[in-house]
Amino acid sequence: MRVVATAGHVDHGKSSLVQRLTGTDPDRLAEEKARGMTIDLGFALWSLPDGEHIGLIDVPGHRDFIGNMLAGVGGIDAALLIVAADEGVMPQTAEHLAILDLLGVEHGIVVITKCDLVDDEMVALVMSEVHDRLAGTALKDAPMVAVSARTGMGIDHLNQEMMTLVSRLPTDPAGASVRLSVDRVFTLTGFGTVVTGTLLGGSLSVGDQVTVYPEGLSARIRGLHHHGQPVQTASPGQRTAVNLTGVEKAQLRRGQTIGMPNTFSPTTRLTAWLRCLPDAPFPIRHNAQVRLFHHAADVLGRVRLVEGERLEPDAEAWAQIELEQPIVATFGDRFVLRMPSPEYTLGGGILYEAQSPRRIKRGDVSKLQQLDSLRTGSENTRLIEGTNGTHPVTLEALRKSLGIAPDKLNAELDAALSAGRVYQIAGDRFWSANAVNQLVERMVTLLTAFHQANPLRASIPREELRQALGIDNAVLLWAVEHFDLFTLAPAQKIALASHTIQFSHEQQGRADALMAALLEAPSTPPSPTECAQRFGEDVLLGLTERGEVTRISPEVLFATQAYESFRAEVLRLLFAQGELSTATVRDLLGTSRKYAIALLEHMDAIGLTRRAGDLRVAGHQATQAAPPR
Repeated sequence: MRVVATAGHVDHGKSSLVQRLTGTDPDRLAEEKARGMTIDLGFALWSLPDGEHIGLIDVPGHRDFIGNMLAGVGGIDAALLIVAADEGVMPQTAEHLAILDLLGVEHGIVVITKCDLVDDEMVALVMSEVHDRLAGTALKDAPMVAVSARTGMGIDHLNQEMMTLVSRLPTDPAGASVRLSVDRVFTLTGFGTVVTGTLLGGSLSVGDQVTVYPEGLSARIRGLHHHGQPVQTASPGQRTAVNLTGVEKAQLRRGQTIGMPNTFSPTTRLTAWLRCLPDAPFPIRHNAQVRLFHHAADVLGRVRLVEGERLEPDAEAWAQIELEQPIVATFGDRFVLRMPSPEYTLGGGILYEAQSPRRIKRGDVSKLQQLDSLRTGSENTRLIEGTNGTHPVTLEALRKSLGIAPDKLNAELDAALSAGRVYQIAGDRFWSANAVNQLVERMVTLLTAFHQANPLRASIPREELRQALGIDNAVLLWAVEHFDLFTLAPAQKIALASHTIQFSHEQQGRADALMAALLEAPSTPPSPTECAQRFGEDVLLGLTERGEVTRISPEVLFATQAYESFRAEVLRLLFAQGELSTATVRDLLGTSRKYAIALLEHMDAIGLTRRAGDLRVAGHQATQAAPPR
């Protein structure tokens, strides 16, 4: 079912036309009937001659109730722009038309009402005036129909035009997320809490567990109604009443969104392509306070222009809107901005980043280019840009931010992965090739600088590099594994694969002397302090980094070949006897108690042995390191 809304100036016959078309008086409030004007949204079912049904929303035309009008036109398929033949285009005619244009309502019919009050010449004059007014708007090609709700003149013609229009409307995208924008909340005796709205995507069924966003309230669907008739399932585009259990009326309000659990991430910062209306009384100024109307939500916020201090009437530019309260929004959503006081419509636009994690730096050329690609590109371009941030994103985050139907998103992602334009990172995240290449370049730059500043250190600790890059461990290790520019050294250290420690001729002489001193008495070597004093701290560091020296404690080091031999001998005897004492290890290696204790404590720390009272038994890593029998 399609949803169509009226639009137009107060007292131009919108409600009378709705009643003639549907038999339903859309003015349901006592105040509306007393004042003879629509104040809030009214709803009716329009049955066309071909059997098609239209959900018809009647909106208020008075300027004081523009906010209510905006709540009704956020998710419509088409509009009936109503202009009275005895008055022609009036201020709210122009404002409603501007709002429809900002919201991208491209399908509609212009209905010239009250034609029984004027002659044919006047009707033709009003049609000409409206035609001129439509030029340059989304409804520039809309057909016009002259009618009289009182006499029924032209109603058959209007029905025929609506049937033609419905046949030309695009179909709803398959697989869209469930999203119902709440525009009414009330209670019914025997039923409890009820919300109504237009189901913008997906389907709802009785018994579904749903979430009320942005608050994250959990609820269950007790019942569904569509234009007064109970249904088991509500389909996309339908006006739907949802009877909820698990929430109270006091917790609900216009502007909330009903969706599936864990589907949406409410946001308070939006990045948008913003247009200032040609007849706006003032430009949109940087940091101006505004009211943002998005579907049924009405939220205060501020506009931050990405460039310049003001957006002149009839101009367009990138901007961010920072909201005082969170809303649910997705890529491609339309919105309207109004001044909060005095109230008038400034402009509106299209959302391109519904989840903007940070403020855009003003004049950021690179970011502006990325946004321009989003605005002018295909769904594939949107996908690439969506994965082009400072961190890889999950599939769920992509779906939420890009507004691409799941099936289409999966297909685009598979194509991008096959073409090498996107990488799958650490199992469940995705990053554009451009972002990955930038990461690799930064890694090379940081490691090159580290190696130049520390020529006798073989590698940088992983955590130090991770913090410098601002990424998590999984991403860093993925990059090391997938690019042969890097190596993962022992003790979780990282280096450029091309880096080697090179001693000068003089340093090499001292290094050879140090190794000779260690191997002269391999089980009772000189201490690290003595080695540094005799042979130099630089060569001791270099030999340790190259793996030729192993430091097992602050006070004990061995030549690596001796250390590995000692460790193997200890494990061989341990597996033969089942347990070892410190004295046994001391005697086995021909060393002192000091070195035996240091070696055993080191083997404890790496899991090869485990202390059991005064003895040592095999540790959890010992089986893997067990010597062959």
